Amino acid sequence: MTGAEHTEPPDPADGPARRPTACPGEPWYVAVPAMLVSCGLSLPVFSWLRPASGSVIPAVVCHAFVSSASVSMVTEFAEPDAPLEPLHMSLAGWPGWPAMAPLVVVLARTGRLALPGARTDRR
Repeated sequence: MTGAEHTEPPDPADGPARRPTACPGEPWYVAVPAMLVSCGLSLPVFSWLRPASGSVIPAVVCHAFVSSASVSMVTEFAEPDAPLEPLHMSLAGWPGWPAMAPLVVVLARTGRLALPGARTDRR
């Protein structure tokens, strides 16, 4: 066989904790909340880039960079024979959260994440 190895689809009898996830080696109840945190931190940044720049291109480039860097960090910094653990070594995993959280806080505190037409005064 050439190319990628053929893998069988997961057996439903194995249950959801044994099915493949975006975080190999992690059960779904760890991978899903981690993905929600990652999306919750990156979405405001991508959403802010669109109105701040007047174009969708910066948000697309930023998304491509974050996605590429998340994958390349895992493969670049892992030992050659180590299992890949994106949750522990990528921008989408917990190491990237402290990097994105301060930016989201600054954007929120300065009112830059407000929806167009939304009231920004706090009474």
